[in-house]
Amino acid sequence: MATYSVAQLRAVPTDQLIREHDAMAAGPIVVGVSYYLEELKRRDQAASERTIRNLTRVILGLTIANTVFVAIAALR
Repeated sequence: MATYSVAQLRAVPTDQLIREHDAMAAGPIVVGVSYYLEELKRRDQAASERTIRNLTRVILGLTIANTVFVAIAALR
């Protein structure tokens, strides 16, 4: 596996990074604490994104309902 600068790393396609990771993980490797912390952070972020997505859907539904109620009230 190559060592990348930040700019190079951002330019590497995801599929290539996955292949390089899997190749490294197949051999003897030593992981540090940061490996676990980064995975926990990723999982927390994914959970937060799901929560935000669900809240956005609820807010959208309430906004639509409010619009309907305002329209009905205006027609009376």
